Amino acid sequence: MMTELPTTKEELERKMLDLLALTAERLQSGALDRRGAYMTAKAAWTLTAGLVDQSISYLAQQLADENPAPGWKRYFVSQDPTKAPLVLIVLPGRAYALQKVNAATGERATLKRRELEPGELEEQVAKLAESLKAGGYLEL
Repeated sequence: MMTELPTTKEELERKMLDLLALTAERLQSGALDRRGAYMTAKAAWTLTAGLVDQSISYLAQQLADENPAPGWKRYFVSQDPTKAPLVLIVLPGRAYALQKVNAATGERATLKRRELEPGELEEQVAKLAESLKAGGYLEL
């Protein structure tokens, strides 16, 4: 029985997600500084832009952002190609939304949105981020 080989695009996407996940892991563990993560993501984006789905290029672009706005958006990616990339958008002191990025179109769909009382937001966002990490996602 022969197995079907992945297409070049599928293989590039798999390798790109692996690289982004590894870069995020190393950044979180302190094995890589912000500048090193920026250089890695920028090089990966430069090499694969237009060759992989827009959502994957978008994740690389976000990791390559040298000055992300802390607390506004948090990006999560899974090494499992069946799990869509996620964006957690935080409106400080008011609300958050969790969105799924469609790998085929780059469009976002809101999975969850909550408005909270002041003081509750930070705790709820932290719990949600931890549950995503426990579920196999890595934060970029």
